[in-house]
Amino acid sequence: MKNAFFAALSLLLALSGGCESDQDVGSGSGDGDADTDADADGDADGDADSDSDGDDTDTVCDEQSFNVEYEPTRLMILLDNSGSMDSGGIFTDSKWDMAKAALTTLLDAWADSGQIVFGFDVFPDFECSGFCCDVSHPVVADCGDYTEAALSTMIAGFDPPPGEFDTPLCDGMDRFNDPLYAPSFSEADGPRYLVVVSDGNEECNGGGYTEMCGSSPSYTGAVSVVTDLLDNGIKTIVIGFGSGADPTQLNVIASNGGTAYDTYVDADDGPELQAMFEEIAAAVVSCTFAVDEPAATADPDNVNFFFDEEVIPWDPDCEAGVGWTWTDDTHTEVLFCDEACAQLQAGDIDDVSAVFGCPSIPVE
Repeated sequence: MKNAFFAALSLLLALSGGCESDQDVGSGSGDGDADTDADADGDADGDADSDSDGDDTDTVCDEQSFNVEYEPTRLMILLDNSGSMDSGGIFTDSKWDMAKAALTTLLDAWADSGQIVFGFDVFPDFECSGFCCDVSHPVVADCGDYTEAALSTMIAGFDPPPGEFDTPLCDGMDRFNDPLYAPSFSEADGPRYLVVVSDGNEECNGGGYTEMCGSSPSYTGAVSVVTDLLDNGIKTIVIGFGSGADPTQLNVIASNGGTAYDTYVDADDGPELQAMFEEIAAAVVSCTFAVDEPAATADPDNVNFFFDEEVIPWDPDCEAGVGWTWTDDTHTEVLFCDEACAQLQAGDIDDVSAVFGCPSIPVE
C-alpha cells in the first residue's frame, strides 16, 4: 500500500464548483423561478443573479488552487560496529550479518515510497585499527545521497568489524549535533529520527578514548547528547540488539529522545530486529504537508482535505485527534492529527486531495 499510496498521491487541489447554485428552483412570477420578481433568477432582490446581495455577481466561495508538497521523514540508522557485533555461533549468523539483512529488507520494503528518506552510519569507524573508538569518519550515507536500492547494496557489501573494535556509543550519536556532519539529514524540513542499534554499552578501553556517555546510573553525558539532538530537531529511538545491551544506559537515552519509544526496544535476533525496523518506520511516517502561501484574498477557513474522497474534518490544534490542523499562523503547513495520521501510516489511504474555497467542515 505504501507505493500505491504515493503513486496515487497527486495532492491536486481541485477548484470547487461554488457553494451556491446558479440553477433556478421553481416558478412564482411567470419567469421560471421561485420568487416574485421578473428577472428569471431564484431570489427576490431585483438583480440578475441567484444570490440575495443586491448586485449582479453570483457569490461563490473564494475559489483558489494552491500546491501541496509532502514532507518525508528522514530516518538515519546508526549501527553499532563494535567487535561484539561479529559474534555468532557455528550454526548462527553474526549479529552484524543479521543487522545487515534486516536493514536491506527494510530498505527494499520502502524503496521508492517517497515517505521516508534513509541514511546510514556506524560507530566506530570502518577504518579503525587495533582497539579503536574513533568516530572521525565522514557520515557513511547522508539522507538522500543514495536510493534505497543503492544503499541496500552498499550495506550488504560491508565486511564485519574486527574483534577489537570498541563501542563509542555517545560519541557516534553526538556527531549528528554537528550540522555539517550529515547536512541533508540535519537541515531537512520534515521530521528527523536517529535510530540507534547497539548490542552493548559504551566502552572505550583502548587508545586513551574517553567514554562520553558518563557513569551509571545517571549517564549524564548521554542525557546531554540526546537533549542536544532533540533541541536540534532530531528525535532518538534506541534498539538493544542481543543479550549484551545495557538496559539502564539505553533507557536513559530513550527516555530523553522525544518519542513515544521512551524505553529502549529489545531485539534478540535478526527477525526481531527486522520487525522493530518495520514497526518504527511505519510509526515515524510524516503526516505533515507543506502548502504554498495562499494569496492575500484567500480565507484559510475555506479549505477541506479528503482521504479517498471522504472529507477529513478540521480539528484545530488536533484537540479531538481525528482531523487536520494548520501548524502555524502562516497557513503554509497542514498536519493530519492522530487518527487521520494513523490511516496514512498504515497505508490505508490511496488518494489525498483538497478543495480550497468552501468553509472548512469542523469536527462534530
